[in-house]
Amino acid sequence: MPKKTLAFVNTESIYDLIPPPKQKKVRKPIYRSKFPSKLPPTSSTFGASETSQVLVTNAGGNFVNSQSRNHKRPFSTFGPGALPLSSFSTNQLNKTKIIKRKKKLKLKPPIPNQNDEPVHGLPTHKNFIVANAIQAMLSDSSSKKHKKACPLNYKHAEHGKVPEYLGAIKKIVQEESENHTSNIKKQNYKEYSTFDNAEKQTLLAALKDKHCEVMKSYQSMTHSLVFTSKTRNLKESYEKQLEQLEEDINKLSMDNVLLEI
Repeated sequence: MPKKTLAFVNTESIYDLIPPPKQKKVRKPIYRSKFPSKLPPTSSTFGASETSQVLVTNAGGNFVNSQSRNHKRPFSTFGPGALPLSSFSTNQLNKTKIIKRKKKLKLKPPIPNQNDEPVHGLPTHKNFIVANAIQAMLSDSSSKKHKKACPLNYKHAEHGKVPEYLGAIKKIVQEESENHTSNIKKQNYKEYSTFDNAEKQTLLAALKDKHCEVMKSYQSMTHSLVFTSKTRNLKESYEKQLEQLEEDINKLSMDNVLLEI
């Protein structure tokens, strides 16, 4: 006979909707120590005297304090000391005055409730633009009232005249501006002179000879196999000289050449 195997399948049931009964927690009995609460602490420094006793008291764990001084003093406590019941006497309670607070006067109207509905359906046919214009024409403006209250008595002999110091300052500013414009014109103005043709040809010939010398030395070093930092710097200097010489030759080869004095 083959053995039967039990197959546990997790299926839903309508009984799962019923909440399980709440189990009451059984409280354990209160812990009661077998040792007295006023037992002096073992191997403690409480109540130890510095003259006739060692620093540690009750090293044997005795139930009765055999020291010359009690381990608990009447004025030493952990935290604030408890007040005795005699301090709360009935005579002191009768002497207390009951202060009544005055009700504050409500200066503002109360805030409307959120459930209160505003008043609807109150139309008006008033033309506010015309009403405001009529009110402005009939009412006295604040400026007219101020003129009536404060008459114009502030005029003096020099009222409406330009002070003399302003004219002097205006002249100084004008002179400084004229000097500034004249200096700018002098800086921008440059004098030029023409180049003699014979002198120009001699300079061109000298520049071309110099260009040939630099080009010859530049071409001789470019084909060398050894290339170091020194040769690289020399090559860059030759290239700069050639560029400058070519630029000068192009300028002098023009028809009209002017020199800045």
